[in-house]
Amino acid sequence: MVEFEVQFGDSVLDASAVVPEDPIPAQAMLPLFRSMSDAFVEFGRQVAEAEGETISCREGCAHCCRQLVPMSALEALEIGDWIAQQPAGEQAALKARFEETARKLAANGLNTDAGYMNGLEQQQLRAYAEQYIAAYVDCPFLRNERCSIYEIRPMACREYLVTSPAENCRRPSPETIRRMPVPARFGAVLPWMPNGRLGEGVVVFPLPGLLDWLARERGRARPPVPGTEIFENAIEKFRQK
Repeated sequence: MVEFEVQFGDSVLDASAVVPEDPIPAQAMLPLFRSMSDAFVEFGRQVAEAEGETISCREGCAHCCRQLVPMSALEALEIGDWIAQQPAGEQAALKARFEETARKLAANGLNTDAGYMNGLEQQQLRAYAEQYIAAYVDCPFLRNERCSIYEIRPMACREYLVTSPAENCRRPSPETIRRMPVPARFGAVLPWMPNGRLGEGVVVFPLPGLLDWLARERGRARPPVPGTEIFENAIEKFRQK
């Protein structure tokens, strides 16, 4: 059992988690991180509702599935494993949807190369996200206005809830969107630990670049890391944020 603290506004949350001590593939920590993220989101929801706010997000409302979704290496590896377990026909259909998404985004002047976002300054990244939103292109995993990988969807999706009117998410801006605050966001941490450790670079790319990134990374050795070390690195990055 590992105990830790998370700062949220003027409050400090005391929490604990059961963390594997043995070396494991870093992406094997994602189920634990998701459960923690869900707990943080639920706490944020309770605070928002106590302050008279209402979460606007509902099943079937998929405007955010046409926004920029940053992917980390660990999330990409896990989703890549999920894709590899699908029947051949479904894999081919997914590949076709990724290619169609890339074509539509390219037609709007958007680069979806797996290494593109790493080289952007903050202002450039903001402009890229705004251009992406304006293109309004479906996520390749969107099916009938629902996420087909909902249980393992990226942290950027899990941690995005709003209290502003849902229709504002069609053309979101800082003036029209109120994001629900949460104590900590794994979506802001995971890109900094592509192999489970800090100090080994940053990996972040737009979700439509997933298959391209997986193809580049195929066969690359990724040594296992003790689960406690991966966990401590994530907590350390939270503190830095």
